Amino acid sequence: METNYDLSSSDNEKTVEFSEVSSFETFSNSSNDIGDQSLPSENDFEEGNWKIYDQNVNFKTNLPIFKEKEGPYKNLASLNEPIEFFGLFLDDDFLQKICENTDLYYQAYKNQKNRTTKRLSDSHKKKWTKPDLDELKAFFGILLYMGIIQKPKIEDYWSSSILVGTPGIAQILSCDHFVQILRSLSYTPGRNNEDPLHKIHPLKNQIISVSKKLYGPSKYLTIDEGMIKFNGRHKMKVYMPLKPIKFGFKVYMIAESNSGFVLNWKIP
Repeated sequence: METNYDLSSSDNEKTVEFSEVSSFETFSNSSNDIGDQSLPSENDFEEGNWKIYDQNVNFKTNLPIFKEKEGPYKNLASLNEPIEFFGLFLDDDFLQKICENTDLYYQAYKNQKNRTTKRLSDSHKKKWTKPDLDELKAFFGILLYMGIIQKPKIEDYWSSSILVGTPGIAQILSCDHFVQILRSLSYTPGRNNEDPLHKIHPLKNQIISVSKKLYGPSKYLTIDEGMIKFNGRHKMKVYMPLKPIKFGFKVYMIAESNSGFVLNWKIP
């Protein structure tokens, strides 16, 4: 379908041809090439005709058309319990690796000679046993609970006092075993003194990998900086007074601009 318009200027007259091709409308005089020198210039149009030019003409570009699927790749609406969302990111295979590496970490430090600290060798504490999947899930569940209900000491959660303690938590996991796992928790075997973040790389890579598999972002992405809260001691810990989270690890992230879903992030 072609429609011809006669647009005149004070200097000369030219006929401009508008061609509708499928979903694109291409403006052309003698060629569809955007770089064609024969295209009309601004002086070829009267002021009242620019509305027609602006609404009906789309120039060809070499930019690729975004055709990727947007939104969740899986039916997340079918997940009802928080443990089901947790299992999407930390599945049983990855948790089993944590169990193995945590046991190796404990045994390595326990067998070290001339070790003066008592944190792994208290005789009155419960004897160490390798954690299984149920115990590790209970451990992470208690950690999340501690982030919501904060108390002065870890032992307060297992207190028998009705004013301080948390009813039922002792039936989930004993305090001694929780502290043992907390002190020996490891995501990777061995040590790497050259990489200050080697202990968390497997966890970081797992979360990023799953994030890319679960969600397809739109074409509108943004690169921004953020903070991961951290209260311990580390040489990469920074202080950002203008951030809501003032102490922690500074990260650069790429996220979907309309939903805020983070696809990838990096600690510089």
